[in-house]
Amino acid sequence: MSDLADAGAERPDLRLVDEARHRLLDMISSGALRPGDKLGTERELAAALSVSRSTLRQVLAVLAQSGVVRRVPGRAGGTARASWRALRCCQRR
Repeated sequence: MSDLADAGAERPDLRLVDEARHRLLDMISSGALRPGDKLGTERELAAALSVSRSTLRQVLAVLAQSGVVRRVPGRAGGTARASWRALRCCQRR
């Protein structure tokens, strides 16, 4: 088993973040979310992915760091937008 898989087995929260990240990428690659679309508020997106807002923030941080989403601060705590890079990334999977 790889070190990453071992870490996921020891830390269920990491596995949950990874699963939620994959679900969000699937939403983008399937066309449910298009590049430039607003992803919604943290509360809405967390509910759509069936995760806590804390877990969602971790997912968005990972995806923003890799350039897949662009976070846009707003009055309600921030939103994110799917980027064109997200679509290209998902098409190569």
